[in-house]
Amino acid sequence: KDGFLPRGELEYILRTLEPDVFTPAMLTELFAGLVPTKDGQVNLADIFNTCVEDVKVKVAVYSAAPYVKEFMQPVLDKFPGSFFIEQACTVSSAKMCTGANAACLFVNDDVSRHVLEKFKACGIKLVLLRCAGFDRVDMHAAEELGITVLRVPAYSPYAVAEHAVSLVMTLNRRLHVATNRVRMGNYQLSGLVGFNMQGKTCGILGTGKIGQIAARIFQGFGMKLVCYDPYQSETMKAMGAVYMDLDDVYKQADIITLHLPLLPETRKMINHEAIAKMKRGVTIVNVSRGGIIDTQALIDGLTAGKIRAAGLDVYEREDAKFFKDFSHQSTAARMQTWDHQLALLRSFHNVLITPHTAFLTEEALNAILGTTIQNVEEFVGKAQKLTNQVFAPPVKPATETPPPVEESRGYRPGFGAHPSPCASPSIPEVQYEGETNPDFKVAIFSGTTYVKSQMKALMDRFPSSWFIEQACTKSTVSLSAGAHAVCLFVNDDADKDVINILKAQGVKYILLRCAGFDRVDLTAAKDAGIRIANVPAYSPFAVAEHAVALALAVNRHTITAYNRVMESNFTLSGLVGQDLNGKTCGILGTGKIGQIAARIFKGFGMEVIGFDPYQSKIFTDEIGGKYADLDEVLAKSDILSVHMPLLATTHHLIDEEAVDKMKDNAILINVSRGGIVDTRAIIDGLLSGKLRGVGLDVYEHERHVFFKNFAEMNFAERVNGFDHDLMLLRSMPNVILSPHIAFLTEEALENICEQTVENLNDFLSGKQLKNELHPKV
Repeated sequence: KDGFLPRGELEYILRTLEPDVFTPAMLTELFAGLVPTKDGQVNLADIFNTCVEDVKVKVAVYSAAPYVKEFMQPVLDKFPGSFFIEQACTVSSAKMCTGANAACLFVNDDVSRHVLEKFKACGIKLVLLRCAGFDRVDMHAAEELGITVLRVPAYSPYAVAEHAVSLVMTLNRRLHVATNRVRMGNYQLSGLVGFNMQGKTCGILGTGKIGQIAARIFQGFGMKLVCYDPYQSETMKAMGAVYMDLDDVYKQADIITLHLPLLPETRKMINHEAIAKMKRGVTIVNVSRGGIIDTQALIDGLTAGKIRAAGLDVYEREDAKFFKDFSHQSTAARMQTWDHQLALLRSFHNVLITPHTAFLTEEALNAILGTTIQNVEEFVGKAQKLTNQVFAPPVKPATETPPPVEESRGYRPGFGAHPSPCASPSIPEVQYEGETNPDFKVAIFSGTTYVKSQMKALMDRFPSSWFIEQACTKSTVSLSAGAHAVCLFVNDDADKDVINILKAQGVKYILLRCAGFDRVDLTAAKDAGIRIANVPAYSPFAVAEHAVALALAVNRHTITAYNRVMESNFTLSGLVGQDLNGKTCGILGTGKIGQIAARIFKGFGMEVIGFDPYQSKIFTDEIGGKYADLDEVLAKSDILSVHMPLLATTHHLIDEEAVDKMKDNAILINVSRGGIVDTRAIIDGLLSGKLRGVGLDVYEHERHVFFKNFAEMNFAERVNGFDHDLMLLRSMPNVILSPHIAFLTEEALENICEQTVENLNDFLSGKQLKNELHPKV
């Protein structure tokens, strides 16, 4: 009790823990000169204080989740007698360190004066922080009690910066929503529209090492950089970043990412006043400290639609929640610790919360381990200067405490309209400027909600046109009767049977609002006298950026983390990723989209290698990529990203043999055509552990499934959509499957509509059609 044990009991514990060290002679020397209490108890602190040179370091590792036990096991191996404590360090668990003389703690462990006093009573002389932050350590108490505090000042700035980008991309491309929809059998696209990163402005608040790395990555997307930091960085200036006043950053930035320390001057820096100054539709990401954001201000900004999305890896009251699992508790128990603001944040579909996993990569964990062992060795070796020692700050003179600011619980004025909290970002409507043609009619198939907004310019030009929600098939094509033209999407049918029906109905034109035409019988259309035009390109940036979004989400387990948090499970085990910096990305297909993807991956500090029968000087000379044969690209790539057309030579290019040749633990990404990848081969690769993860925006049998919502169908209808391979893929935690949305950005939709209207105008005016399709001779 309170650091005392009966001498006999203590001797028994020490002999059991380390019989080779605590011999009878050693124990006699250890207890010599100590005066026990009247009831025969010995003060543990007195033992360690008087005999520290003779006692080996034994570390009690708190908050020892499964992933901690795995990466910190070398500490126990190196310092015999050390042990794990699964509980977080609190006043009640502090005594569990008995038998150790060092305590190893994590970011949310309690290291208050009360805990330190209990540590002192138990003989703890060294606190090892396996993190950089020490705001939860009472440093003045530690110095008074003679307890040395060492930390790990940096482990992987790349991990944190890359996680910030992962949060942005997952939110922007709505991957957390799309993946969960797909798992429920909903493959529709409405509500999943993102925006192109290219050409947007990123505001970096805090331009230290992490901020600089984040800036370089965002620059790889083709973004403009504006930043704020009292201490300006020449590295940032050399990148072309522009420093400006905080208010100007708020006004200009489409994305604001926080990389600041929590100081008195940064606490609740993102408040109502700051948010009111921001650009409408801003995305905010915080991977630094939760207290920098005023949570109520954030909620009000989201509710009012001022903030488009928020990605949070930290939360201002996270110490009560993070690293704990409340999902198994009873409702009554959960209500006792309910945080209504955190619950509100989780209810927004445009908020993504991860439980302080920004640091969580293999490289970071290895760095934490190495520095922790170094810290112990320096302490034991009595180094003149302990490299990573933390000291108490100077005591500031007491000042009058300002009155607390009253927090609003509801809507705050100044943010504009007040839409639904979960409303999806609006799709810009293309306005048509010119004469209307009420006599010409277009039937627009697959006319879902987002399509109706996207194609408004066509409806303005041809106001007698109409939308058909169903996909075009032999059984639905008659719904277009009376139209002069039909407008089809990627999974609409235009085979010979459909073409013949269209001919009979008097249709003269087929407008494809996509690039692909593998579902169109061009020969039958020519024979029927029906002309066809497509949209050959709408946004290569959208597709390339989506590939990167998938790679990041797979690597950092972003969707798994999001879903856990939604279930009140804030634990970290199973969420360890890898730093992309220093890894190798293989690009299969180095056309326009492959080049853009390569440039972005290069911004992460990755080596980029490519395979393409037609080599590009842009890929080598401008981007710095290197070409290799297919086998070499497969063998070297940590991430393999596919950007090839579906041809006879590329069908099942990624088959069982190719997967076998891939680097162990690789991630495969496919945003091109589903048929390039043999589904069974990647399933086998995932099940065997050969593949670390897979991100797919396409699927070889998608025509029977994508763009449909099986969740709304009755059982008999759903049976028709059963695809065991697809069902197996979407059940896997290391697979992210999005329903052909790589193209789906505001900019792409605008371009598709403009080009479709232009194609139709060219048809009607008799101009030569630059996008007309013809059958191969």
